[in-house]
Amino acid sequence: MGAAPKSRLRIILEQALLIAIVAAIFYLIFRRVKIHDVLLALRTVEPVRFFILSFLFVAATLLIDACTHFALFKRFNFNFSFSEMLQLRLANLLFASLGFIYGQGGMAWMASRDSKKPAAQVVGLLAFLFFNTFHAALFWITLGMIFFLPALNAAKTFSWLWIWIAIDWPLFIAWVWFWQSRFKNLVPARLRESLLYGFDRARPARYLEMGSLRALQFLVIAFFIRLALPGMLIDIPFRAVVSILPIQGILIAIPTPGRYGVNEGAFLLLFRNWAEESRLVAFGLLWGTCSNVLRSLASLIALQKLRGK
Repeated sequence: MGAAPKSRLRIILEQALLIAIVAAIFYLIFRRVKIHDVLLALRTVEPVRFFILSFLFVAATLLIDACTHFALFKRFNFNFSFSEMLQLRLANLLFASLGFIYGQGGMAWMASRDSKKPAAQVVGLLAFLFFNTFHAALFWITLGMIFFLPALNAAKTFSWLWIWIAIDWPLFIAWVWFWQSRFKNLVPARLRESLLYGFDRARPARYLEMGSLRALQFLVIAFFIRLALPGMLIDIPFRAVVSILPIQGILIAIPTPGRYGVNEGAFLLLFRNWAEESRLVAFGLLWGTCSNVLRSLASLIALQKLRGK
């Protein structure tokens, strides 16, 4: 009988912590940018263009994401059809809109339930996918630092990224090599069959496949955001968007509700050299809200269908 109050208290404390994180981020944002200026920027939006692009953005990224998860689970012998995986990803959008942790937890629970496989193995596959998502982002960042940002005279501003690039790519190579070698047997079998399941079973081709699909998704995200930016009188070169936006794609893993705070802060910090800061915050706020609403509506429909089965 004592477990329920403890569980409820834990949920309350977790929610309070996440809300505190969002509040702290917005406090820092609005110390730099006036709320009044953000509200004025919101009034300049081209609503038709903005909302059409938001809808297409959610639809396109959902399809690529479903394809990625379908390929992931298929390679590891989880018997999902593409239509089943699309339904799962649709249903999971509601959890994902609440925050990264909820999205991952919701997907692990639903995929485990429908495949009759251990939840820990599903978590292991999702960890493998996130690892490759991280390095797909780093691929575009590296490409940008070598080719795109120097052409825009912006490489010096982001020179700190070379530290990340120089450290992480050797670690990536060492990590992949480790899991292809006999040394992986030093890791306890219990972990290799659960939280590290994807790494234990994956051949190098799987890293390339998952990384390529995630790199494609980052490209599509950059494409739609570049099209949407002029809807709030923001003009940022596509080469800058595709080079830097993947950083935001990693930062939104910070578990804030609806990605609020992190989303707006990332736009502000990453693109302030190309646009008015108030417009960047306004764009991040409106784009994130539109995406969350559209994903939640689509997810609720999918959840109703799954419940009716």
